[in-house]
Amino acid sequence: MEERKESVKEVKTSGKDDVLNGAKGERDGERKGECDGESKCEKNGQKQDERETGRDGERECESGGGDVRSKERENDESDDEERDNDDDNTCGRVCLVSGECGSGRSSLATLLATSWGCMDQQIPGLTQFQATIVTSSRALTNASRKCCLTKVLLPLSSLTHGTHNIHTWLLSSPVLLIIDDADHMDEKRAAEINRLVSQSEALSVMLLTEPTASEKKLSGIFSGLVSSRLYLHGYDREELLIVARDYLAEFSPTTDFKILKKFLTKNMCRLIKAVRFPRCLIQLCQAFASDAELVSEASTTTDLLWQLTWWGINKILESLPKEDNSRKKGEAWMMAAGRAAAHALRANTRLEGTHITELQQATSKLFTSKQAAQLLPTVLAVRRYHGCLQTDYTSQHSLQEQFLAAWYSGHQVVCGRSLHSIVGRPGGVGQVALFMGGLIPKVRREKGGLLQELDERRLVCAILNHTEVSSENLEFNFDLVVEVKATPQLLEYIVEGSEYPDEWNISVATVQLTPIQALLLNVSPTRIFLNVEKYKIYSELSIVIEFLLRVDIWVWLDSVSQFRYGDPGKLDRVVKGFLNDKAVTKVDLLCGCLSSRVLKELPSHPAMTHLVYLKLRVLDIAMLTTTLLTNKYLPKLLWLEVKIDFPILDLPEEKVRALPSCTAEMMDIHLQGVQDNEVSKLSTLLASIHTHYSGIHLHHTTLIPEGVYALLKQLHKLGVTLKSPSASRAKFRRWYYPQLSSCDPNTDINDQLALELLGFDDRIYYANHHIYSSCYAVTIDAWNLMNFLEEAEEIVHFTYTTTNLEFTKQLDGSVTVHQHTDDQHDHHNNNNNNNTAATKHT
Repeated sequence: MEERKESVKEVKTSGKDDVLNGAKGERDGERKGECDGESKCEKNGQKQDERETGRDGERECESGGGDVRSKERENDESDDEERDNDDDNTCGRVCLVSGECGSGRSSLATLLATSWGCMDQQIPGLTQFQATIVTSSRALTNASRKCCLTKVLLPLSSLTHGTHNIHTWLLSSPVLLIIDDADHMDEKRAAEINRLVSQSEALSVMLLTEPTASEKKLSGIFSGLVSSRLYLHGYDREELLIVARDYLAEFSPTTDFKILKKFLTKNMCRLIKAVRFPRCLIQLCQAFASDAELVSEASTTTDLLWQLTWWGINKILESLPKEDNSRKKGEAWMMAAGRAAAHALRANTRLEGTHITELQQATSKLFTSKQAAQLLPTVLAVRRYHGCLQTDYTSQHSLQEQFLAAWYSGHQVVCGRSLHSIVGRPGGVGQVALFMGGLIPKVRREKGGLLQELDERRLVCAILNHTEVSSENLEFNFDLVVEVKATPQLLEYIVEGSEYPDEWNISVATVQLTPIQALLLNVSPTRIFLNVEKYKIYSELSIVIEFLLRVDIWVWLDSVSQFRYGDPGKLDRVVKGFLNDKAVTKVDLLCGCLSSRVLKELPSHPAMTHLVYLKLRVLDIAMLTTTLLTNKYLPKLLWLEVKIDFPILDLPEEKVRALPSCTAEMMDIHLQGVQDNEVSKLSTLLASIHTHYSGIHLHHTTLIPEGVYALLKQLHKLGVTLKSPSASRAKFRRWYYPQLSSCDPNTDINDQLALELLGFDDRIYYANHHIYSSCYAVTIDAWNLMNFLEEAEEIVHFTYTTTNLEFTKQLDGSVTVHQHTDDQHDHHNNNNNNNTAATKHT
């Protein structure tokens, strides 16, 4: 018995987060199980009667509960020792895994059960559980509310060994409980599971949910028990190619994967929305193997889903007599499926249950029972519910439901109905609207090409105004142009019904050539912000840059992440695209991290000679030297901001003094880790680089109030001011603010005039000094500092934050002291660290 206790404690300690960590890597196995059918583990498991764990709920042996296979069944029967159920220090843990319909939540549950059954070591910590129980909200709902939770989860075990003994075993043993569709649980069952987890010593629960409001409600019920949250995104761009290759090699060895790969990589940025779902990718592979030309023309998500849907329908229609008008039957079934999907969206549910019953009734009117039995599983998915012997048809993934609803909604909008009266206002209404745009040519073709201009305008108007602000949403507008393939007539309607901002904010991760090329021929933005947060393989970034080089427009290249301390990214790839001697594009802001080699090339290329604001993170003394030298050769550079991401104060003083001085009119500098005994070194560094600073930002320091006071005195003694020149501020305002760019060139936009024209005091941006320290301070210790700040007129704004206090010199000249908590200190420290040039003055 003592050995038994030790084993439980060992699992509880060493395997505390193993299953949760294992869930992070579940997708590899999930995908294999999804694509290869039965895995080796399943086949081996089926040979072992005591560990039988087949696919999609074959572990279940009785309606209302999932079976459990214990590795120490005989020992469990004799374990009669009472446990302390109220020990909060040894309660179980909950992992919340959310994902859209079709992302593989149910397959994940099957994978974990199967892997445990065949003792698979690929998922760390899974074999340390004595049992794995898989159930679903439907199984919990089907059981009588008077039936206790233990009987519902383990009906046979409770009958064989007694409910009390099984309940005691659940409280004391390392068990993994997986609940699919947990967001549909009623509150009573959820509360029972909450109590079970709270009272248990080693129970781990995985709740599989959709990312809906119910998930947030579930988080509230299990508040304090949720140790991790995961999200199933589906395949990434590289994974789906591997899965497609492996699947084709088994399903159709004679099919040339290279052709499919070329098709996917060419259209990846448009098709990834759909092919990231396992079922959609497998259906694409099957359709491609049967007829490569069938899907080769699908360049948008709408096209792909249209081709795949009709590929499934045509399998049935081909068996019908030619005189049976099979095409009309297919279109009628599509309309019936769209109606059911729209009703499901309006009810904010998945396409299943009563909505599938509605579709089955419509199908039976169009096809024979045999044909209907073949059609539904071909186009839709068959879902098996864990914990109960029930199956049902449902949509393959959330996009399919939205696509079908869009087909029905488009026809209804043409007839005069509003989109919201058809599908309501679910979270996916934006995607429904996009599909409606992509289906306009299909609707026109169905009506014999006789869709009236008024009807097309009505459709586009409904799409653009599916929410109150959607007509102003640039990202949605770009996606819509992609779905309609920039068709000239539809593009005209889109431009007429949209409101475009003066400055376009575009992410390089999702940028596409079609919308930028089409819209820049019809709209004239002031500048384009290219946000370089992360790169994605098979993107269209390079061809977008090639196009922008031929457009006379201002461009900002901004990366928030690359300006953070310790970030490994660099901006070289994007910047190199603009280093072209024939470029007419004007890059006037650049923020991120550049290698010294690329940095040296900036002044030699016309696109970069227009730089006004340069904000760089430097990694060594050579990069810092190159940055300080390069700014001399950028004729329009007004503001240089440098984040020093290496221990520069550890260098010999002669190296620091040898640094070139900055020639830009305005300068900000960022450092971290300054110690209280390094004030003299810091003042020497600052005086060597520049004589007046718009911002000094010191993070994670140990500076005490007297140290800050000494720093300010030394800078004053060395002739370093903490204020930018008035003329420089006027130039910057004229460049940055559109409403001031049209002012008379001879007008001096001073602080007072800027306040009148802008409506707010922007002086804080040109004297933005922050020092964050981990020391604990009292007000009396900062007496000298506060007096100095009050008397120093050249210091317009200054903030010194310690662990408990914040000293601030306000714009009106007063000095205030504010008390805060450690959490607030860390929050402000991190937020300031992540400030970017593009948002600094907004």
